[in-house]
Order: sequence, then structure tokens, then C-alpha cells
Amino acid sequence: MARVGGEVIHLYDLGHALYPSNTKEWIQTRLCGTPLIRFIPEYKVARYLKIEWVQSLLEKQCDIEEVTWNNMPNLVRLVKSHMNEELMREIVHIEAEISKKVTDLRLKEQLFPSICFWTRKKDV
Repeated sequence: MARVGGEVIHLYDLGHALYPSNTKEWIQTRLCGTPLIRFIPEYKVARYLKIEWVQSLLEKQCDIEEVTWNNMPNLVRLVKSHMNEELMREIVHIEAEISKKVTDLRLKEQLFPSICFWTRKKDV
């Protein structure tokens, strides 16, 4: 538990839910969005979460200071194939700039499936 005023960083990734890598993962992400989720081991849970759901949960105990969007799938593949630290820094910068310009939340989720909430713990 964070102390009052402490920083709470919540990162979640929609990559598996939006871009399943195989049929098994596609089925798993769909089942996790149903009442059958209770039969799936916790370490296998991968599902789509609306940003509004996550935000409303966090706002109960935290003040949200910033939301950042990262990991454009094709740029991640580019970095993995070249493993270049300078390229990685440039891509992080480019993603930050592009994500600020995309206003449609659903499109933003598809382009940047890793979402990070930067918050401070409230006195509740």
C-alpha cells in the first residue's frame, strides 16, 4: 500500500486482448471477458479493459496526474529486430508525441496498447 501522497503507477497492457498471437490466446481473451473467468487461473487471465473502468477504479483512491500510451506494435517489432538503444529512445519519444495528437480513445488503444496511469494516493 502506498502512503498518502505517495506515487502509484498502474501499467496495463491490452496487447494480448487486441492482438492475440494464436487461436488459443484469442479464445482465452474472449473467455476472460465472461463469467467463466472464475475458472481460469489468475496467471492466465488476459482480457480487454476499458480505460474508463480502470480510471474509475483508480480515482476512488488516487488523483490521476497523467496517462501515457506506449508500445506501438510495429515499432516494438522494429526495436526487437535491431536492438539499438538510440533507436529505442527515439521511438519512445515519437510514441509520446504521436499519442498526444490522437484524441479518439479506441484508436489510441489500438495504436498504443500499453497504458500507464501516473497517480498520487489520496487521503480517503
